Amino acid sequence: LVALLEKGICARDIMTRPAFENALTVAWSVGGSTNAVLHLLALAGEAGVDLDLNDISEITAKVPLLGNFKPFGQYVMNDLYAIGGIPMVMKLLLANGFLHGDCLTVTGKTVAENLESAPDFPADQDIVFHPDSPYAPPNHHIRILYGNLASEGSVLKLGGKKLESFSGPARVFDCEEDALQAILNKQISPGDVLVIRHE
Repeated sequence: LVALLEKGICARDIMTRPAFENALTVAWSVGGSTNAVLHLLALAGEAGVDLDLNDISEITAKVPLLGNFKPFGQYVMNDLYAIGGIPMVMKLLLANGFLHGDCLTVTGKTVAENLESAPDFPADQDIVFHPDSPYAPPNHHIRILYGNLASEGSVLKLGGKKLESFSGPARVFDCEEDALQAILNKQISPGDVLVIRHE
C-alpha cells in the first residue's frame, strides 16, 4: 500500500469501470450472490464510476456460469481453493476474453501480470467448467428484471436453472419483517407471490 502511495496511485486509479466489469464477471462465473450487485453498485458510486443495473444485465448476458457450487451445484468454495481458487478462474476467464487484463491492481501490476503465475485450469474435475462447455450458458445465473412490480429493476438468481414462469396475486412488502408478520398472521394464501422490496 505504501508503494502505491509513493507512486501516486490512489483507489480511483484501480477502481475503474473495467475493474468493476472484471469483478462482476468473476462473481457471475462462480455463482456469486445477488449481494454482489448491491455492494459493487455502492462501491462504484463512491468511486465515481458510472455503473447501473442495465450495465450489469449486459455483463450477465455474456458471462457463462462455470462453477458447480452449492446451493445449485454440488461443491463448496474450499473445493475451488483446492484446484487453484479464484486466481485459476480469473486466468481461465482472461485467456478466453472475459476479463480486462490491463486493469491496474493493488499490487501495482495489471490483472494479466498478476495471473501469469496463477494455476492453470485443471482438466480432470467437475468443480469448474471451461467457458467452451459451461455449467450453464450466459444469462442463466443472475438476471436483471423490470416490470410493474420492479420499475427500477430487480435482481434474480437462477443459479444455472431455467427461468420458470408463475402467475398469481402479488403481495408486496417493503421489508422482510413485514412479510414475515403477514405470514405469521396467516394473511398469505396458497398461490400468492411474495415480493419483498428494498432487501
